[in-house]
Amino acid sequence: MITIEELHALYDREFAASWRRTFAEFAKASEDRIWLAGPSSYLFSLAGQKFAVDLQIRREKDLLAVADTLVADTAPLSFILITHPHGDHMCPPLMQALRDTDIRWYIPADCPKKMVDKGNLKPENIIRVRDGDVIREGDLSIRVFNSCHVRPGGKPYPQCGYAIQSPAGQIVMPVDVRDYSYRDYPALGDVDLCISHVWAGDDAINPENYLPMLEQFARFSAQFAAKKYFLCHLYEIGRPEKFMWTDKHASIAADNLQKLLSRCTVEAPQLWTEYEIF
Repeated sequence: MITIEELHALYDREFAASWRRTFAEFAKASEDRIWLAGPSSYLFSLAGQKFAVDLQIRREKDLLAVADTLVADTAPLSFILITHPHGDHMCPPLMQALRDTDIRWYIPADCPKKMVDKGNLKPENIIRVRDGDVIREGDLSIRVFNSCHVRPGGKPYPQCGYAIQSPAGQIVMPVDVRDYSYRDYPALGDVDLCISHVWAGDDAINPENYLPMLEQFARFSAQFAAKKYFLCHLYEIGRPEKFMWTDKHASIAADNLQKLLSRCTVEAPQLWTEYEIF
C-alpha cells in the first residue's frame, strides 16, 4: 500500500504531466467517457457535452505547476458542477484562475456566499442550485438532490448530489455521505453508474473500526441498485494516513457490495485514467 510520503512524491513527480495528458485526451474524447482528474474530481464527455464535477487542485504547488496551460487545458469545459465547499471538492484558487473563461459554475444554493466569493467568479457564470432543480445542458438532464454530508445527529452541511441523465443512461453521484441510515433520496429510476465515495469513519488503520462502516457503506450504496459502481475518493492527498481510504478499503467495500448486488460490477478507478461509462 502506498504511503503518504510516496503519494506526495508521486504528485511531485507526475502531477503536471498527468494533468496535461488527461486534458489532452479529454479534448479529443468520444462520447460516454470519464476521467479522474483527482480523487473526487471528475471529467465527463457525455451526450455532446464536456463538463466536470468538483474540479479542483488540492495543493498550491500543483496549481502553480499547471498555471501556464490551465485555461487552455480546461477550454473544452462548458460547465462545472460543485457538490459542496470543502477544499477537496471546491477550489477557489482554481476558480480565480478560470474566472475570465465562459465556464458556467453550478454551486449549491446553501453554500455560504463568502466561500463562493473567494473564487472571484463573474456573477453571470454562477448558477445557484438546490434540491429538486433540474439543470438542462444540451441533451443532458441533471437532477439536483440533497445528499447527507452530516453524521447522525450532526449539524447539516450544504451538499448537493447529482443524477445525470443522458440518452445513453443515468449516472448518480451521492458524493460525500456520512450518515448511511439516510434514505430520503428521490426516486431515480434505472441507474447505470453510481459513483460512491468511500468513507468508513475516523480510523482507516484499524480493521475493528473501519470494517463495520464499510458494511454500512455497501448497504447504503446498494440502495441505488446500479448496474456499475465506481468507488472513489481514495488516496486523498490532503489527508493524513489515519483518514485516507485506499484500494484496500475499496476492495473490502466492493466485496460487500457484490454480496448484496451480485449482478453489478464494481471498480476503483485510477487517477488520470480514461474509462467507458456505459
